[in-house]
Amino acid sequence: MEDLEEDLVRRLKAGDVEAYHQLVECYGEKLLRLGYIIIGDYQLAEDILQESYINIYRNIHRFSGKSTLLTWVTRITINNAKQALKKKRRKTWIPFYDGIKENSEPHSITYEIIKKEEIEKLREILIDLPLKYREALYLYYYEEMKIKEIAAILDIGESGVKSRLQRGRNMLQERLRKELG
Repeated sequence: MEDLEEDLVRRLKAGDVEAYHQLVECYGEKLLRLGYIIIGDYQLAEDILQESYINIYRNIHRFSGKSTLLTWVTRITINNAKQALKKKRRKTWIPFYDGIKENSEPHSITYEIIKKEEIEKLREILIDLPLKYREALYLYYYEEMKIKEIAAILDIGESGVKSRLQRGRNMLQERLRKELG
C-alpha cells in the first residue's frame, strides 16, 4: 500500500470521521457506477453504496492490507450488488455509452438514428451476457483496472480473469455479428 492509503486505513480504523469523508470522496463515484452496472437501477445502486459504506465501517478492522483499499471496497460493493441482484431477479440495464460524448461535428439525422439504434442493440446484447463476463469486461475496459486487480476483486486467478474477458469479448462479437449483420 502507498503511504497515503496506509494513512487513510489507519485513520479509518481509528474511527476518524474525516477519513470516511475522504473514502467517500475518493471511491464513491466508482463504487456507485459499479453498483449500477451490476444492478441496473440508480436508486438501488445508491442503496448498495450506502450498504457498502456500512459494511466498510463495521469491518475496517478486518482489512489486512494484503490488497489495496480500492480492491477491498470494490469487492464489498460487488458482493452487496450481487445480493441485491438475487433479490431483484430481473435482467440489468448497462449504460456503457452514457458517459461517451458525441462528436461535435454535425451529422445527418439518418446517421444519428442509425447510431442510436446500434448503441441500443449493443446495450441489449450486453444485458444478456452472464454477470461474470459483464463485470470482468466492465472492470477492465471501463474502470481500466489491471488483470491482477480484477482477480483480487473477483476472488479468482489471473487466468480466470483473462478467460472471462476473452469469452465475454467472443460472446459480444458473435452476438453483434448476428444482430448487426
